[in-house]
Amino acid sequence: MKSILVTGASTGIGYATTQELIKNGYRVFANVRKERDAKRLLTEFGINCFPLIFDVRDQDAINKAVKEVERRVGPEGLYGLFNNAGTALSGPIMHQPIEDIEEMLNINVMGVIRVTRSFLPMLGADPYYASEPGRILNMSSVGGKVSMPFIGMYCATKHAIEGLSDALRRELMLFGIKVAIIEPGAVATPIWNKAPDPKASGYENTPYEESVIAFLKAFAEEGKKGMNPSKVANLVREIFESKKPKNRYMISPTPFTDKVLLQYMPGKMLDGMLAKEFKLNPKQEAVSQEEIIESKIAEN
Repeated sequence: MKSILVTGASTGIGYATTQELIKNGYRVFANVRKERDAKRLLTEFGINCFPLIFDVRDQDAINKAVKEVERRVGPEGLYGLFNNAGTALSGPIMHQPIEDIEEMLNINVMGVIRVTRSFLPMLGADPYYASEPGRILNMSSVGGKVSMPFIGMYCATKHAIEGLSDALRRELMLFGIKVAIIEPGAVATPIWNKAPDPKASGYENTPYEESVIAFLKAFAEEGKKGMNPSKVANLVREIFESKKPKNRYMISPTPFTDKVLLQYMPGKMLDGMLAKEFKLNPKQEAVSQEEIIESKIAEN
């Protein structure tokens, strides 16, 4: 029985992928951060689900998980790794808390690096694991191709995953390990139920107040109309089973918009559309430099 490690398996795409793989005869090491989620997955998916409790930001916890997987798989090693764990925090880069930015970089990029490096030996980088070379699937996004306002740092992490995955794919040819990227559009997951109130985003007293409200409303509406996670999970299984996986796979509920318009539309045209939709055009009422200086003096 082939073994695949799935990170971020408690909900959404990770949960659906764990379910899909087990249903099709795989043993899944399902990464979660909380013990209650580990117990839930074990109860729901049975003996071929092995929950691993660790945070992708915690190298010591990852090291413990490596030893647990090694104990269970032996020289057979791992057939696959699906780096799915991630987070998305929105806001204008000018005002977004630096802690939010660091958290996304730490989870979405460094987390992938930590987990991948730790499990590479079992995927075939160590000759002790004599089974066929494994494969790695990294979660990117449509945002890894086109950056949108107010999720700029999230998009930056996904652009990083695109570059990291291309480099890894080429480096790991030495071992026969294949690396692919999946680029989903909107997916209907529980994350949309946790979206912030557009009128209480934390950016009310900035020049972006109206723009952030417009963005969050549009973003939440798009997310709730997104694909069922099971569609992505089915594609993930197909990628792991493909004899010749492609380098990247896009899957979207609006493929024309995501693939054609966003990727091939001239940048200035897209800028103009986004400026209109999210109220990013300069305000019509111009304020003179003298008025600004007088206002600053009055404040002091």
